[in-house]
Amino acid sequence: MVPLAEAWHSSASIWSAQEHQGYANDLGDTRSLAAVTARENRSKADQDPTEWVPSVPGARCRYIEEWTVVKSRWRLSSDPNEVTALVAFAAGCQDTPDHLPHLTTETNTLLAIAQRYHPPPT
Repeated sequence: MVPLAEAWHSSASIWSAQEHQGYANDLGDTRSLAAVTARENRSKADQDPTEWVPSVPGARCRYIEEWTVVKSRWRLSSDPNEVTALVAFAAGCQDTPDHLPHLTTETNTLLAIAQRYHPPPT
């Protein structure tokens, strides 16, 4: 869900080799990996939600929820622009009540994590 390059720029750069391997092979939560078409995968690449969301509008709320859960679960940071995009997309999910309880909780967690954001070295 959250590409390895994005994870690296979101605090994974300080992880041990074992943590990197655990993240790359994470099957502990169904939201860690999503089946998509090759075209969607190429389109997404290593972009975060400020740059890419699914082309199918109905998939966006699920995508935002899953992205947020993975970031929270792995205690990855999020830059302010990413948080702004996630919150804006989450606001558009009000017609999908199944996603809201998790999304609201995870977005609040993500906002807390974002306060610890340290930009990657240039």
